[in-house]
Formats: sequence, structure tokens, C-alpha cells
Amino acid sequence: MSDGRRAPSTRDPTTSPGASLRRTAVIAGTVLLGLLALYGLWLRDSSLVRVERVEVTGLTGRDAPRMRARLVTAAREMTTLNVRTRDLEQALAAHPALRRVEADARLPRTLEVHVVEHRPVAVLRSGRRDGPAVAADGTLLRGLVPAQPLAVVQVGRLPSSEGRRLRDRRARRLVRALAAAPGPLTHRFSGAAEEPGRGVVLRMRRGPELLLGGLHDLDVKWAAAARVLADPASRGAAYVDVRLPERPVAGGLVEGAGGSAAGTEPAVTTSASEPGSASGPRAASGPVSAPTATPPAGASGSTPDAPGPAGVVGPVDP
Repeated sequence: MSDGRRAPSTRDPTTSPGASLRRTAVIAGTVLLGLLALYGLWLRDSSLVRVERVEVTGLTGRDAPRMRARLVTAAREMTTLNVRTRDLEQALAAHPALRRVEADARLPRTLEVHVVEHRPVAVLRSGRRDGPAVAADGTLLRGLVPAQPLAVVQVGRLPSSEGRRLRDRRARRLVRALAAAPGPLTHRFSGAAEEPGRGVVLRMRRGPELLLGGLHDLDVKWAAAARVLADPASRGAAYVDVRLPERPVAGGLVEGAGGSAAGTEPAVTTSASEPGSASGPRAASGPVSAPTATPPAGASGSTPDAPGPAGVVGPVDP
């Protein structure tokens, strides 16, 4: 007789309809992912997405057309799904100002390439021997032909042909001072030097000397210099002293110069301004009885960041 209890099931749970369905779904999903991976590997190098249009920005200098042609040739060997930035940089290996290359693909066939260049700020010279241009960070830009004139920095010995960076500490300080110049003033200087009692002195091609003094507060000093040079009252000055940027002075002005002194170029107009200043500089009244060519080096009480000497038209209040 039966005691009313059911015998345990001996059916394998893995053979149930639900388990079979799940197993089938897993297998199908795995196969699908594999096919998609193979398709992706095929598509990334497919002619369907091969680069046809190349937009290049950032290249400057006389060799820009030649460098651009090399870049376009290298880019057209790629697809928009397989951009090789290292190959683009290799195509520009001969470009002395190259810093890095940035690439952005636009499906299906366009590649935007932006070249980031080192900005040359000076040219090295030892005696009468010209050396390479140098970037703001001290990188030597060998073979670069500057598109515009650059300030000359004298060094005791030119860097070796294997050197990639400027090691001369004094020259690096001068390069740092030049690199801080506002854009409109960058190419107006012919040389830079350090002088006892005056610090960093920059000489303009057609215009006054600029006395920066030490390297602190360069942004503020350059803003003050830009304002003074933009002021018609400073035209004809022999020097502009911004060692104390809150009290910049223009010295060596001849009475009646009126901004038309021979050998000076028109002042650069720039939007640079010193924080907290409400208006541009104004020329202080009172002409100088005799012109002063340059502030006397090593004058009593003179330091690299001291105010200008007697004989200045100023101070020009910010």
C-alpha cells in the first residue's frame, strides 16, 4: 500500500526548458560579440572610413606648406577609426618647432589635426656666430627660420650640436623675460642683456630701452610697459623704466618732441592693464632741461628695481 508520499524526481535540472533556453542565449551572445569584434577589426581599417579630408591648423613659419603636405600624406594612410598620432608626429620629425600633435577624427572621412608648436622668443649669438632660436621653456629650435625678427641673446659659448635645451642660466633668465612680453611687443626687441644696477634691459629696434630689473612680477611689469609705450606722451623717450611697475617712468624725453622724435616707431596699442588701474598712463608735467640718453648704471642708491634717475618725465601714474 502507498503511504501517500511522492517519490523524488530524478529529472536533470540542466535539461529543463528554461536552462536550455539560457544556455542557447549565452552561446548566441558569445557568437554575436565575436562577430562584432571581427567586424570592428575589419571596419577600423576599411576603405569605408579611410581619411580623405585633412584639416591642419597650428603650423607656422616658412616651412609650413611643406610640413602640411607631409602631414596630409601621413593622415591619408589612416582611417577615422584608427588614428595613429605617433605616425603624425613622425611625419613632422623635421619640424624644429614641433611640440606635439593633436588629432580629432570626424566620421566618416575627416581628420582634424592641430600642431602645437614651441614659440621662439630669442636667437642665441656668441660673438659674431649665430646660434639656434630658443623657445620660452629653453628648448633649442635648431634649423628653425623665424618668420619674424627675434631678440638676440649673447652667450659665452653656443650650445653643443647634441644639446636640446639652453643651459646658460643668465641666458635663460633673459629668455624668460622676453617670453613674458605681450603679443604686440614680442618682435619689437632687438636684444636683451643684464646690466649692473639695472637688471634685465631690453633694447627695441626703434624705440626706447626697457628696464625690467628683476624677474619677479613680470606680468605686472609688462602690463605697465605696454601702457607707457601706448601713451603718446612717452614717444621720443630714451628708456622706459618699469622696475617699480606701480610707478613706471619714461626718461630722456626732449622738450617739444611731441611724439615725433626721429627713429621711433608709433606706440603699440594693447589692452594689457595693471590690476586695479582705472585708466591709462598720463605724462607728468614739467619738461626736462636736457635729454638723458640712459639712466646711469651704478648710480648712487641704484638697484635693479629702483625708481628711474633724475631727468625723467614722470612718474607716469598708472
